[in-house]
Amino acid sequence: MGPEGSRPLGVHPQALRNWIRQDEADRGERDDRLTAAESGELRRLRRENAELKRANEILKTVSAFFASEPDPATVVKLVEQLRGRFSGRVRPPGPGRRLLHLPRLGGPPGRPVPP
Repeated sequence: MGPEGSRPLGVHPQALRNWIRQDEADRGERDDRLTAAESGELRRLRRENAELKRANEILKTVSAFFASEPDPATVVKLVEQLRGRFSGRVRPPGPGRRLLHLPRLGGPPGRPVPP
């Protein structure tokens, strides 16, 4: 189907060519582009990689912090900082993962933590 075939469909000719090429790749007729499944897997892996990098950043920050044996008020400040920085949510990698929420420690910032 050429450019004239795209007009009745109301699609730009280049868009139609891209769809045809993608279909050919999905059927194994071309190897110059990723299949739709491969593209989806690549997106998923990139997203997972970004989440793991974020989790590593949190773990590095927290492990360095706790290595200094901080007092409880300082721990509360760190949790509040991390809550704002990481939106209070971390998604563990893997199938069946659930959204984890950081627990709120103490009251509002500046208030002491109950014993």
